[in-house]
Amino acid sequence: MNRPFNTAPGAPSAAALAALAALAAPAAPAAPEDPIEPVIVDTAGHFSSPDFAPGGLACDGVSRRFVFGDRPGRKLRVVTDGGDSSIDLTRGESAGFLDVMALDVDTTRGDLWVVSAEADGGSATLHRLQLVSGRVLNGYQAPAAFAAVRPVDLAVTASGAVVILDAARPRLLVLRAGAPALEVLADLQDEAPVSVAAGSRDGVVYVAHRNGLSRVDLRTRSVTPLGAPARMFLGGIDRLRRHAAELIGMQAMADGSRRLVRLALDAAGTAVTRLRVVGVPLPPAGTPALAAFCGDTLAILTGEKAGTAPTEWTLLRIRLAP
Repeated sequence: MNRPFNTAPGAPSAAALAALAALAAPAAPAAPEDPIEPVIVDTAGHFSSPDFAPGGLACDGVSRRFVFGDRPGRKLRVVTDGGDSSIDLTRGESAGFLDVMALDVDTTRGDLWVVSAEADGGSATLHRLQLVSGRVLNGYQAPAAFAAVRPVDLAVTASGAVVILDAARPRLLVLRAGAPALEVLADLQDEAPVSVAAGSRDGVVYVAHRNGLSRVDLRTRSVTPLGAPARMFLGGIDRLRRHAAELIGMQAMADGSRRLVRLALDAAGTAVTRLRVVGVPLPPAGTPALAAFCGDTLAILTGEKAGTAPTEWTLLRIRLAP
């Protein structure tokens, strides 16, 4: 049975909560007037690993398991819902992975998309796998003309376009549905982009960067700032995902804390109309964080290490109200 967060059986310790993983981002000013929404959180799974570094998280809702990238291990692992260990799904030797940087699931077509790259920002490859088996179906290497590529996030649109956020330029790369190769979608003028999410409208993605959010149209290639009310600050979001017609983000605050925010959009998807804070404790800003949606629940990967003992990793499941 689900319980409030602070009474859930098997809930991770405060130290585990303090190790939630995400890309570092500048802080947003405090906003104590923002409404706080209570939620229920429980533990969806956990595993131990002494040398694991996260490189993307996705949910396989059909098989009731979580898939995540092992960046230095150059492979994919899975944890079943409620499981207490991880197993390898696909290894780099068979898949041709470099360091696994990001991944996402195309729930319509049953594909798992993975982007891997050299750690120094050299070559990069987009891999298409069968979600259930982890079998590699296709690979799309970034052309040499792209020069160095440093992928930091990936999103799949409803029509099957795969968008990669490349922080090296910065820019967005895209593999359009049925296309034979990657292309440059748009150059970004945004400072320090860190995350990308597909919008509820097909053909639109949103990019989180140092000072706010941008809306990118895949058809026109236009990049425009996402509007917001005068006193609403949208900067400092270091992990962005979509839930129905909303955007969900982890936002760094001026005091070094981090909060989870729900951003309601207008009908056109061009401006934020409402911000709600989700009442779940998150770790300090600047620590790595992974998040993925499974239907109406948000999964967050947390880590904890005590001395020289192997790192304990926990998947939290946050149940969002409509």
